[in-house]
Amino acid sequence: PPPPPPVFNPLPPTMNFPVLPPAPVIPPPSRTVPRTTRHAAATSTRSPPSKRQKGSSLRKIPGARIVPVASRIQAEVEYKAPRSLKKVSMSQFQVVSEDVTRKLAADDEECAICLCPLVDNTNGGYHNSMTATLPSQAWRGKRDTRMVRLPCGHIFHQGCILSSISSLGNRCPYKCSKLVGEPQGKSPSGTMKIIRNSSMHCSGYENDPSSSGTILIQYHIPRGKQMSYHPNPGTTYHSAHRTCYLPDTKKGNELLVRLQYAFRHGLTFTVGTSMTTGVPNSVTWASIHHKTSPSGGSNSHGFPDTSYFANCNKELDDLNVPAITELLKEEDKSSQKKEFGAVRV
Repeated sequence: PPPPPPVFNPLPPTMNFPVLPPAPVIPPPSRTVPRTTRHAAATSTRSPPSKRQKGSSLRKIPGARIVPVASRIQAEVEYKAPRSLKKVSMSQFQVVSEDVTRKLAADDEECAICLCPLVDNTNGGYHNSMTATLPSQAWRGKRDTRMVRLPCGHIFHQGCILSSISSLGNRCPYKCSKLVGEPQGKSPSGTMKIIRNSSMHCSGYENDPSSSGTILIQYHIPRGKQMSYHPNPGTTYHSAHRTCYLPDTKKGNELLVRLQYAFRHGLTFTVGTSMTTGVPNSVTWASIHHKTSPSGGSNSHGFPDTSYFANCNKELDDLNVPAITELLKEEDKSSQKKEFGAVRV
């Protein structure tokens, strides 16, 4: 056979090749996104809000003027019990001027509660209105016999009006009977949560076209120590959790606004002996009746109960809770500065 063809080699065998430097090592691309890129992505694409965000974005519009969704949680109403009820009442008192003190001393005006002179002028003069002490009531001290003026204009001894408020309520004990400030109850600290559920109806409202579901009110009173105005100051009281129900109607929403006002002012609960268990130092209802069951009738503290709204509003009136028209006016004033996250009818 013929020999194979020679292999072509363009370079001579003695030629030396130059030594090249090693190629640079290129690191693999990083999976982390730069900060600027992350910020741009976060601003460009927004994830849907969570359930908590949805609930917090919705705001309260009282009076059944909203379209409720299937389930909505409103912001909690928090109440912090004051250390002393006297300080709450004294914040409404006004100092009596020197000119008024001179006139009261000249006319020998008396306190309408203790029927003693407002100013001691037995020594031919008068004492300062903030340090006046009556000889017949020297045991009471200077603080009790100070003269204070109520918002209605009537003047009393400070100790007399504080005693009257603590026993008879925060109204002027004179003829006008006007409210002194805002009502203040003896409830311990706690929270009030509102949940609306359109898939649930109270008994008697299943076929009511004006009902949008049920309003659930959840009260939570944590364990704590009793204040000076409780039966056993310094003693620990037990925690309590209550769930109440209202139909999501116009009357139900109007009553809810008044119940929220009552809770903000400590009028819903108090501390005492439980009527059902007999346990002392327990959180008990004050004087506002609630429906603790959506059904069962009035005997089971539930619905239907045709007289419930009238009776509950009467109890709120007795506690000096403002009428719904006054509360809605205040809500409308505050709503002018806010944007509500709900749909108006």
